[in-house]
Amino acid sequence: VVISDGLEETVLAEDSERKGFYMAPSAFAGKHDVNYTLTVSGVDTDHDGRLETYTASSPMPPTYIVDSVNCTYHEKIDHYLLGMYAAEDTTMSNFYMFGMAYNDSLVTDSYTKFTRTNDSWFVNSYCWGATVVYFDDDDVVGEICAGDTVSMYALSINEDFYDYLDAIDDIIGGAN
Repeated sequence: VVISDGLEETVLAEDSERKGFYMAPSAFAGKHDVNYTLTVSGVDTDHDGRLETYTASSPMPPTYIVDSVNCTYHEKIDHYLLGMYAAEDTTMSNFYMFGMAYNDSLVTDSYTKFTRTNDSWFVNSYCWGATVVYFDDDDVVGEICAGDTVSMYALSINEDFYDYLDAIDDIIGGAN
């Protein structure tokens, strides 16, 4: 598995404890507007005895700064709501995925647990506390207590990936 920016190639190492999971070197960081190509080779996904190569290419979407988050309990629906405050670039269409960790334990550990949206939550170039993640006691290890840490992950994704995930949801029947 290799990531290339057209000038350099970065080989991803397979995680020794989780077959099929590939990790970038800790110093690797994508740059906005650089086109990256992911190449997966030497796999036989259709089990026909022939090794295949798959590639995907996309520019890195822009990043944005989250001003703050809030976490509140909503008794009526028996869930915690994780809200976000952040500015947004209104000169382009934007797409996002949101996830969270609770006390350093990843809660949104698969794409189906992430929330995703276009920029419709942003009004006049600002997101005023829109709920980006819902979770309850069943989603976390242990009892939720004052002083616990909730971390939000905000990912800027491109429209093709957003549409791809929607297509998967149509096939398998739902998601967040």
